[in-house]
Amino acid sequence: QITGAYEVYCFQAGQSTTAVLFVDITRRRQMEHELQKVQKLESIGILAGGIAHDFNNILTGILGNLSLAKRYIKHDETKAYERILATEKATYRAQDLTYQLLTFSKGGSPITRPMSVAQLIKESVMFSMSGANATCDFSADPDIWPVEVDEGQISQVMQNLTTNALHAMPDGGTISVKLENRILTDNDTLALPAGDYIRISVCDQGVGIAPKNQARIFEPFFTTKSNGSGLGLAICFSIIKKHNGTITYDSSEHDGTCFTIYLPASKLAPVEEDLIDENVVVGHGRVLVMDDDELVLDVLSEMLLQAGYKVKLAADGLTAIDYYQKAMDSGQPYDAVILD
Repeated sequence: QITGAYEVYCFQAGQSTTAVLFVDITRRRQMEHELQKVQKLESIGILAGGIAHDFNNILTGILGNLSLAKRYIKHDETKAYERILATEKATYRAQDLTYQLLTFSKGGSPITRPMSVAQLIKESVMFSMSGANATCDFSADPDIWPVEVDEGQISQVMQNLTTNALHAMPDGGTISVKLENRILTDNDTLALPAGDYIRISVCDQGVGIAPKNQARIFEPFFTTKSNGSGLGLAICFSIIKKHNGTITYDSSEHDGTCFTIYLPASKLAPVEEDLIDENVVVGHGRVLVMDDDELVLDVLSEMLLQAGYKVKLAADGLTAIDYYQKAMDSGQPYDAVILD
């Protein structure tokens, strides 16, 4: 009943005695595999992150101009307004793709706050299951520990895992989602330091993952779906790694798949997020804006001018510092600075 990976050494200990030494290398082997996966993501992140950053600047300009156009258009021009809304919706979808690509790069680093994730995870799963031919069995420890997470990124992980589970059960079934507190020790085989964690498991009753594909499921752009991008699980892996956690899986062909996430517990008390007032704020003052993209500068300038502010534009950091210093020296400092 020995499980795991071992190095076995056999040697003659005496005239009629053989000694066999078993060295448990399970943890070392797992850490080597984890390192290989991280290195693959880092290499593709250089490419994907660069493309996504430039593309996102273009989309920001498009969305900004659409937002401005909505304010200029007359209310009786309903067809034109509808076309603007449809274009805006399509652009947001394109922007979602750039955010997914950015999770592979430094630009996708999580912006975290301590929170209890039970409600967030439940809502993310139920949102993905809306209208689906499946049910959800959700459970969580009543005293689940808080974790420091980026709310949007963890929601994305849960939506990706839920979508995969639904695709694996075309005839319906049950997705089981469970949250538990776990204390890991040095004896655990996970490539994580000992300490307090929460464990999130997402299990389906679907077709399972074929053995030949299991080693590649976290690779970017690897997919077995005819219309898949191959980014879903790679994004999950990247996000969880950036949260100092790990994601593992257990799958048997024709017998379902279970993904398990470990996230380090936080000693900090949960922080409630402030509600965002989406009304346009009209005011006065001087604002310095720095961005290397002319399209972004143009849109930001127009929005701020419409809101009543005076705007100074800088195309690079050195110019922005120069403008800022001169404003301070003249006794008329900027009221706000917006930086790329």
